[in-house]
Amino acid sequence: MKKKLLLLALAALLGATCAFAQDWAGFEKYAADNAALQQAAAPRPRAVLLGDSITRGWYKHRASFFTDHGYIGRGISGQVSMQMLVRFSQDVVALRPEVVVINAGTNDVAENQGPYDEDRTFDTIVAMVRPNLTEQDKKDCRAYLDAVKNIERIGDRSANLWEFFHEIFERNEELTAPGAASVDDMMRLVIDMFDDTAEIFVSNDEELYKKLLEKEHKMDAMEAEARQAHYTRMVNGECKSHVASSVYCDILSTIERMADHCCNTAKSSVTGLTSDLSDDEVTAPAAA
Repeated sequence: MKKKLLLLALAALLGATCAFAQDWAGFEKYAADNAALQQAAAPRPRAVLLGDSITRGWYKHRASFFTDHGYIGRGISGQVSMQMLVRFSQDVVALRPEVVVINAGTNDVAENQGPYDEDRTFDTIVAMVRPNLTEQDKKDCRAYLDAVKNIERIGDRSANLWEFFHEIFERNEELTAPGAASVDDMMRLVIDMFDDTAEIFVSNDEELYKKLLEKEHKMDAMEAEARQAHYTRMVNGECKSHVASSVYCDILSTIERMADHCCNTAKSSVTGLTSDLSDDEVTAPAAA
């Protein structure tokens, strides 16, 4: 009996895998809806929103927002940009919208279909609308992708912070008062830096970017000072909480990296250059 159940499970899994392979791009998802729109000679849509589960969820839960404004949702959960490119003609071009909004890249970064390659993702998205893109549009697209990547990493590091503090509180421990004050000061600064980053992303304000870099240097100094003070407290026997003591430096470095990602986002907006490293992490080449 167990063998039969196992065989049935394997058969079901194989069937699902084959079905996915046969419609990797998701052509069938909206085929009937697209045909119905074309046969009914419906008015030209104002916009088609092409994307993944985020777009799909928006349309699913707020369908009236789309119908009231002449929008059409074409999101498929888990899709990467290449899958959207393959179905772009059917799900977008054939509907003749005035505007297309492409919400792509999140699942590329998540590596849903293999290792993430920033250039490949950028080129794939550009390929969808290449005939209508200016050089400035291409630069803007790259900056947007870099912003998504860095903001996503800020989110990851925020989750890391939660994990550190959860581990501390779960054991009824706490940071020392001076240590907690340093963490609080660094968090206030990184929140301020994130606000500046959002403004720079919209305005490309070079002067504000320079001030942001100054804050990043301040963050580096704050981390180094807090780390040294922690070592001193440990030597003096002031740290009574074992877990809190062990993860404290991880907390500091995580906050500092959040600040780095803020700078990376602003840097791509102002300079057009993208990097996983902040300016202070880039090592100058050795002199010949």
